[in-house]
Amino acid sequence: MIARDRELLTRLGKVNASIGEVALALMAAQDGGELPADGLREVGEALRTLATDMIARADEVNNGMPVSLAASPTTTCALCHAEPGRAPRPAGRHRRRPVLRRLRRPLPRRPPS
Repeated sequence: MIARDRELLTRLGKVNASIGEVALALMAAQDGGELPADGLREVGEALRTLATDMIARADEVNNGMPVSLAASPTTTCALCHAEPGRAPRPAGRHRRRPVLRRLRRPLPRRPPS
């Protein structure tokens, strides 16, 4: 399982390294200020696939028992910690809180292409 965990982290690192470039490409492809549906769908599906694989691995680590949302007293937004059903904070008012602790050493950067 360690190999699978490393593969997941490698995929996550690649997403982290390229998400800015992807966002810039989407912005450049705007048509009259509107983002292209096909580009949004492609990025969304790629992120969902990675997220699904990470959640599946978390369930495996948890002895095959999925962590249900009912197990936690409240589920909150990862950015602003607002509860479901509450109105989100106005744009630009999300409090950024680190989800993961900083790594002791930075991930290696990929060589420029």
